[in-house]
Amino acid sequence: MLYQNKFIKFLLLIFFSICIPFLNGCGFQPLYGENKTQTLSILESKIDIEKIKGRNGQILRNALLEQFGSDRNTTKTITLKVVLDKSIVPLAFRSDKTVTRFNVKIHADYLLQDKISNKILTRGSSSSIASYSVVLSEFANLSASKDAEERALIDLSKNISRLVGVYLINHKSIN
Repeated sequence: MLYQNKFIKFLLLIFFSICIPFLNGCGFQPLYGENKTQTLSILESKIDIEKIKGRNGQILRNALLEQFGSDRNTTKTITLKVVLDKSIVPLAFRSDKTVTRFNVKIHADYLLQDKISNKILTRGSSSSIASYSVVLSEFANLSASKDAEERALIDLSKNISRLVGVYLINHKSIN
């Protein structure tokens, strides 16, 4: 039995050693790697993120600015518009039907638009969920709720950044 496991591992090693060089020909390119024409950071620096309504909108916009890198010297040729929707859903209950845990779900619809032609380049949506527990202290509940919102918004900014980044890398001709 031990001999067979070593033989199988050896065969897998040989198989992957042969197959891995062929992955280069499949068109795979790392999203944040160096590219011969333009890097993703240069493309993302051309995005102007419009103001988003509310406190959560401000947090998301700041997180997106951090994700994209805000270079004030770059001419902004693309606009990113985001609309947020938040819902709080009870998740767990005690036997007396009081809520002990909530889910905070934040949904964002985004639109990437060319500033010059006003042509819509892409649109999409993303959601993020964060949970928090309810305790006896109202202050602790308020803090936990705000923390859950912020965690969901940071996750949402990463999702939107990744989705927009994939679009920009696949459509470099727009820049």
